[in-house]
Amino acid sequence: METALRNRPGDRYVAVLYVDVDQFKYINDSLGHHVGDQFLRIVASRLCSCLRNTDSVARQGGDEFIILLENRASREEAAQIAQDILSTIAQPWRISDYEYDIHATCSIGISIAPSDANDVDTMLRHADAAMFRAKALGRNNYRHFTVNLSNDGYDRLEWITRLRNALANGEFMLHYQPKIEVLSGRVTGAEALLRWRTADGQMISPAEFIPLAEEIGLIVPIGEWVLNEACRTNRAWQAAGYRPIPVSVNISAIQLERDDLVHKVTQALNETGLTARFLELEITESALMSDVNQSIATLNRLRELGVQIAIDDFGTGYSSLGHLKRFAVNTLKIDQSFIRNITTDRGNAGIVQAVISLAHTLGLTVVAEGVETPDEYRHLSARGCDLIQGYYTGRPVTADQLVTQLRPVR
Repeated sequence: METALRNRPGDRYVAVLYVDVDQFKYINDSLGHHVGDQFLRIVASRLCSCLRNTDSVARQGGDEFIILLENRASREEAAQIAQDILSTIAQPWRISDYEYDIHATCSIGISIAPSDANDVDTMLRHADAAMFRAKALGRNNYRHFTVNLSNDGYDRLEWITRLRNALANGEFMLHYQPKIEVLSGRVTGAEALLRWRTADGQMISPAEFIPLAEEIGLIVPIGEWVLNEACRTNRAWQAAGYRPIPVSVNISAIQLERDDLVHKVTQALNETGLTARFLELEITESALMSDVNQSIATLNRLRELGVQIAIDDFGTGYSSLGHLKRFAVNTLKIDQSFIRNITTDRGNAGIVQAVISLAHTLGLTVVAEGVETPDEYRHLSARGCDLIQGYYTGRPVTADQLVTQLRPVR
């Protein structure tokens, strides 16, 4: 590789792709290392299928792979190869001993020689920084290295240190986005959304720091803080005489897998004095599907406490109707990707109508998230959607701002 990076005569340019399999840990932990090893072999085979004979691919360690592209014509060519890899890795993989497919994605960082660097270590470091940026922006995508990735705070060690200090220094805060009941137009719920204001006043998007928090194990203490703060704030609203509403808290896949989740929820309710029915836990469909049997057992125990359960991002996690019947849930939240262009996209409109009908048949409440226009609101209202959440009806606001939208108890 070192020789290639010296931009040999006749080469047009050389690129390094840093490929990281997203959430491989869940496959390894839930299905066993033998399945994990088999999956990594499939990933390697699929990577090779996207490359030429003159290219090279090597496993960096764990679930990371390094690809060397030689004698390429343009940055766009490297981007096209990255896109091909994303599509190929995302194809489902069936395990013979299981009745469902495995779906996985990857994140890719790209660095170019000689424009980004000429030596191996720098190229790898730059590609790794770009890959980390791709993960921070939601995974299942690629990013080219840019100078900003190195100079504007995407050094992993720096961000890890700052993130570890953020919780101890009280730099996190919660904003609340209202949920509007379609029939009455009233605020009948709210979702607690985490925000990070650094010590120097910089606001960091959750899309930037949540993936890192998950990677280094901080998502558990951060999640516990969110749970306790949301319960405390909601109980304070009630104590001040405002009409009680349920507040939703997002539970990560890592929290769901832990044996102490039910205990932590019980502890938060007891310490804050909040009645269980005024706490809703939002769990993504994909998180529930990582270990179906464990998820069912955990949801049943949570429902026994009296808390409400919502499946978030519904329609994106490949759950079957059979699984949906077994999940002890109250609410389905339609993923915002299906809400976009709902008035012009017949496919999205059909999916949304089907989800609403299915949920009502099962006695579940339906929330449409990401509603941004009056046309979307009217379309959803006409089709019987129960609750609306999005910028059209209310942006995330501070606790003091949200409480002004709640009616006092008469």
